[in-house]
Amino acid sequence: HQDGNDDYLAAGDVTQPVTVIAPKVHDLTLSVTTSHGWLFGLFGTVVNVQVVGLDPGAHATLTMTPNSALVWSPSKCDTNRDHTATCQVTSTPSSFNFLALALSGHSSLDFAVTSTDTQDTDPTDNTKSVPIGN
Repeated sequence: HQDGNDDYLAAGDVTQPVTVIAPKVHDLTLSVTTSHGWLFGLFGTVVNVQVVGLDPGAHATLTMTPNSALVWSPSKCDTNRDHTATCQVTSTPSSFNFLALALSGHSSLDFAVTSTDTQDTDPTDNTKSVPIGN
C-alpha cells in the first residue's frame, strides 16, 4: 500500500502468489561391490561400480586406477597406456563391470568420479579403493 500526495494518487493493495520450489539436491557418488570372477569363480575378481547422483543433462567421468593388478575394463571405457581407464557417465544410475587379476598380495583398484557440471553435496564420497584377490 502506498499513500498518495499532491502529485500521486493513493495506490491500492496488491497481492501476487509466488510458488517457491526448492532446488533438487544431488550427491554424486559411487558404490563398489566385488564378486568371484569367471570360470566358476576361480579366475579373478569382478568389480561392479555404480555411479549415482548426476544432475540431469550433466556429465561425469569415472576413473579406475589399478595397483598391482591386471584389469579388463568395459568396452564403453577408454584404457590408457598406464592401464588406467576412464568411463563417461551421462546418466545415473550407471554401472560398470571390471574384471581384475591380482598380481600381488596387496592388489587393489582405485575409483574416482568427477563432474564439472553437477552440484555435488558431498564430494568426500567420490572415491573408493577396493582390495582384490584371485
